[in-house]
Amino acid sequence: MLEGFTFAQTINRRYWYCSKRKIGCKARVRLGEDGRIIFAFNQHNHVPPRYHISSKDVLEFVPSNRGKGITLIYKGHTYAHIHTKTRWYCSKKAKGCKARLSTTAEGVLVEVLESYHNHEPPTLYRTNDGKVHRL
Repeated sequence: MLEGFTFAQTINRRYWYCSKRKIGCKARVRLGEDGRIIFAFNQHNHVPPRYHISSKDVLEFVPSNRGKGITLIYKGHTYAHIHTKTRWYCSKKAKGCKARLSTTAEGVLVEVLESYHNHEPPTLYRTNDGKVHRL
C-alpha cells in the first residue's frame, strides 16, 4: 500500500502495478534490491480503497456484491450494517452467528461487541479490478 492505494506484484518481484490496472490505472512502483521504492508513478484515475489500520486490526469497506450498500471485512469475516452505518453484524446472522461490532461514522473501530463466530470465515476472492467476491 502506498499513500492509501493498493498494488499487485508482477512476475518480477521488484515491479508493482496498481490493483485497479484493469480499469485503466497506470500507477506503478519499482523497488530496489533492498526493498525500498526507487521509482513511483502514483497518479491514479480512481479514489483509493477505504481502509482503517490500527495497531493490529484492519477494517476494509467494500461495495456489497448485490450493489445495495457496503460490506465490512474484519479479520476475514464479513459484516453488514444495522440501520445506522456504525453498528455492524456478521453476514451470517441469519444462520445464528451473533458476532457484531461498532465503528465511528468515519469507519474507525470503536468496539467489538461480540467476537465469537459460530462458523469459519468465508473464502473471499479479490479480482484484478479490486472487487471482492465470496466463493
